[in-house]
Amino acid sequence: MLNALHSTPDLGPSCRELLTLILPHIHPRDLRNREALPFPMTLPAPLEEEESSDDDDGDPAPKRRKTTAETIPFVSTGLYFTREARMGEDIPCPRLSHIPILMSAAACVFFFKEGHENLLNSVFRLGSGVEPNPNRISNKTRTTTQWYDQGQGLAADTFSLQEMGFDLPPPAQDGGSDNEEFQPLDESLGLDQDAGLDSSLTATWRQGLLDVTSKCCNQLSFTKCSYCILTVDERLLVNMTTYQNLNLSTYFFDCRYCLRRTAPKLWDIAFDNMFPPKGKAVSKDRQGYPNTEYMGMYMQLREGSDEFVAAMRTALKAKFDQLEWFPFLQAGKMWKSDSKVDARFVRCAGNLKTGPAPYVLIRTNVVPTW
Repeated sequence: MLNALHSTPDLGPSCRELLTLILPHIHPRDLRNREALPFPMTLPAPLEEEESSDDDDGDPAPKRRKTTAETIPFVSTGLYFTREARMGEDIPCPRLSHIPILMSAAACVFFFKEGHENLLNSVFRLGSGVEPNPNRISNKTRTTTQWYDQGQGLAADTFSLQEMGFDLPPPAQDGGSDNEEFQPLDESLGLDQDAGLDSSLTATWRQGLLDVTSKCCNQLSFTKCSYCILTVDERLLVNMTTYQNLNLSTYFFDCRYCLRRTAPKLWDIAFDNMFPPKGKAVSKDRQGYPNTEYMGMYMQLREGSDEFVAAMRTALKAKFDQLEWFPFLQAGKMWKSDSKVDARFVRCAGNLKTGPAPYVLIRTNVVPTW
């Protein structure tokens, strides 16, 4: 509605109806300036005759709306606020009141994609909006939280490529606007050039586990809890042991899993999507990945020589193969979660029997517990 006020109004009937509802009205005889009309409309004589007599430029007149109401909408000052703007901690947030919807059924469907009854059921709840589920943690952030050691660092998740003669690749210098390769969203993302190769690769691996957990998909409605039952603080403490625990009920509200023998190649596909091979184009449009810190760190490491990248991915794959399960990471987005039936995946004995659920890969053929 605010956009309809400060932008050029749509000339469609639904937008005209919306403007008619929210703008102040006057009697047609009191209108002195046709520019105050929010959209072209037919007015009672004599104003209509006087205005039309000035139109001598030969251009066809715009399609006008016949007005039979006693009053018409108008905008006298260019921008109109329905109420005085009040801000502050003690000022309550305005809520939609439970009043009859004056908009027609067609206009209601045009703007809200549903009719009056469904709109009332989904928006109005005793005069206030629907509150989100307290056990729902948002996964939509500009960038993920940086990993820092709170005791979750393990000796098993460290790397030692420097003893093989490799060193940290220099930072990329190409900052041209025509470079469509993946770039971090924030300048703070990236490697610490003074940390050394082993520390940088260890940080990338740890950050990757944290970021994947942070991007765990949620159920569609914000009134429903997250699929991942870990709290915000617990998510910050994830490490390799988190993904070595085959009791999936300690992580999920519900999920689907696939054993290795059912689809052997999926485990390697998930790894390649998490750590793309050198030379593989990585689009900025990948859902979730551009908002992670680890991907920016990994892409800097991937700028090294072919020999170094091959050794790095071999070391990363060795760590990845020590995990017992991992989400089925996609190329276009991180987590896969939909309601389509995939015979390769088995529904856990969780809280949902049907509908969407996260897709999980089991590295071996051991059936997970719940």
